[in-house]
Amino acid sequence: MTPPTESSRSVSATEIEPVRPALCLTPESELPKLAHNCITYRDGATVDVAWTKYRFGEVCWMMLNGNDYKFFLQVYQDSQGNAKFAKNKTSRADKRAEWAWNAIIGKAKTPVGIGFYPTNINGESRWGAIDFDAHGEDEKAEAHQRAFAAFDVLKRHCQHRLLLGTSGGGGWHLFVFADGFYKIEEWIRFLEEVALRIQVPIEKGICEIFPSSTRGRHGGGGIRAPGTFNPKNGEFGRLFEDQLSPVLDELLALKDSQTEFCGREEFVSSLYRYTTWEENAQFTDSTKATVSRFSGASELSAQFAVTSAGTRHAQLKNLIGEKFRSGGHELIRQAAALQHQQATPKPNASLEEHLAEFDQLWIFFCDQLWREELSRRERSLLDGLKTQNERDGFRIVHGFAQVSKAQPNFPVSCASLSRRIGITYMGVAKMRRKFESLGIVRKIVEYVPNRASARYVWTADQPRATAR
Repeated sequence: MTPPTESSRSVSATEIEPVRPALCLTPESELPKLAHNCITYRDGATVDVAWTKYRFGEVCWMMLNGNDYKFFLQVYQDSQGNAKFAKNKTSRADKRAEWAWNAIIGKAKTPVGIGFYPTNINGESRWGAIDFDAHGEDEKAEAHQRAFAAFDVLKRHCQHRLLLGTSGGGGWHLFVFADGFYKIEEWIRFLEEVALRIQVPIEKGICEIFPSSTRGRHGGGGIRAPGTFNPKNGEFGRLFEDQLSPVLDELLALKDSQTEFCGREEFVSSLYRYTTWEENAQFTDSTKATVSRFSGASELSAQFAVTSAGTRHAQLKNLIGEKFRSGGHELIRQAAALQHQQATPKPNASLEEHLAEFDQLWIFFCDQLWREELSRRERSLLDGLKTQNERDGFRIVHGFAQVSKAQPNFPVSCASLSRRIGITYMGVAKMRRKFESLGIVRKIVEYVPNRASARYVWTADQPRATAR
């Protein structure tokens, strides 16, 4: 269907999205702007002095740029003490950030750092950075002068928040954090203008910008998070000027009542699951967004792959039959879509026919087969739930209870349900509270940070008075 043209309909003012201001420096002829709130550390401060562990995790999440939580830069030393910077393959950004924090405070047996890429799949970034290098004592003073000159230009002629500190040696890192995402091309032009204003050439070993059009793939390489381990000399960076911390809570407050439903630590971890590009629906390719949101879908599709002719329907049935008790509807449906797309040889049935069969089988397994296992009260509670996510949560937690029947209780972690249903940690925490209020479960062991999940007993099959 062809979308209507401008001539075929009128456009109201409310339909027109506001245009984001261009990423640029104001002219020198304009009066200097009032400086943002800024925390200044005269002699520099290590990150653990300037921030809490959770603040560090939030800054790392900002630098993740809405990418998948496994898309970041690993920073470490090999067994011979050589500096290594490698694109991550298996680790999680939140776990790596915690390890980097432990290195900063001296609790890590093996020190590591963490870095991030100034780009995402949409060709945008919410931050940029300038690296002023120094390769000897005689260059340290020059790098210092250049870094503060750039900071002075930016604080007077841009609206964004700055973070200035050492790189863990003689060099300096200057970060610019914007309120939203800007195209890579805008960032490159913007940072090049800063370098031009202070008359510093953009050359490797002197001054490098992130993102960059001259470092490999579009957007360039990654840069270490502020204050983290420098594998070249084993030192840690220090912060000198911080305009980000005073406003970071305001930026994160856009999340829906996160502090009401879970503690600070769970919230920080949840940020890595709940990416900004999903929240703002910035991607036009909905398939990419869904695949990233349901990161386990590819694993399920591989487990039940169609690898020979005539097995498509059987593998689809196996996928649903074995996983409907432990996964959400959208997760498994996405796995079914990938199962069809990756099938070898290509099935005769179209993707639409494949998913239509999925819907029929899902009704059979969930609305007929599994429902017969529930008591009258359990069915009543299930029918009272309003959303598919809540019904998925009910079914999955019921499965936890059945598997753990030999135990007096069972764990229900935000991480596990978030991965299985495809919602945020905050959404899971809210769901658990609702289940408690309805008498579906009862918490008997509290969550212990970094050690153990909260534990529950299943009460939906008990009379309401007993459930309490």
